[in-house]
Amino acid sequence: MKKSFKTVALITAILLAAALLPGCGEDVEIEVPGEIQALADKVLGIAKKYGNEMDGGWGDLHAAMMGSELGDEYANFEAMREMLEDFIAESGAKYIYAMYPKDISDSETPFFITVDGSDDPDDFGAEYEIELPFVKAWFGTAESSSYAWEDDDGGYCWSAYAPVRDSNGEVVAIVGVDYDAPIIKDFPDWNIDSDDWNEMEEW
Repeated sequence: MKKSFKTVALITAILLAAALLPGCGEDVEIEVPGEIQALADKVLGIAKKYGNEMDGGWGDLHAAMMGSELGDEYANFEAMREMLEDFIAESGAKYIYAMYPKDISDSETPFFITVDGSDDPDDFGAEYEIELPFVKAWFGTAESSSYAWEDDDGGYCWSAYAPVRDSNGEVVAIVGVDYDAPIIKDFPDWNIDSDDWNEMEEW
């Protein structure tokens, strides 16, 4: 019964997100350049790889951390963060972090950072406006963004997200990967921060 209710709530959240997020539900035919597709596939592959590696033990720790309500004061927090830090070193990603929905039943509420392996990590609880790939990953489907964004250092990043499950197979977090994407300089229509952005939210 509880599992069925959760499934209905998540499906409802996805449908609401699709209806409310800008650009969703519109029939827009834009050809995806091969270079952009390759970039999206690469970052998505990284997110899937580490989501799978976090399944089980790391996911169990994350569930325990959230249940403890201790946030970054949780006893195993630093060990969890160091694993993400190792992923960054291994993959060459710019940022890798875990996120959790503030309220998955409300399509307008943000997700927030729980564990950030970056050199200059966000604090536990830092909120990010909801995006459709967040919801899809929380529902169990790894998803790439459909655009790049400009980082504070003037570079470009492409993002992808994957579910993280506990030992029971329940999604307990999503992992986000932000990857350097200098090629976007040549494709301003795939940069959400550019005036030339094509306004595609997904493909």
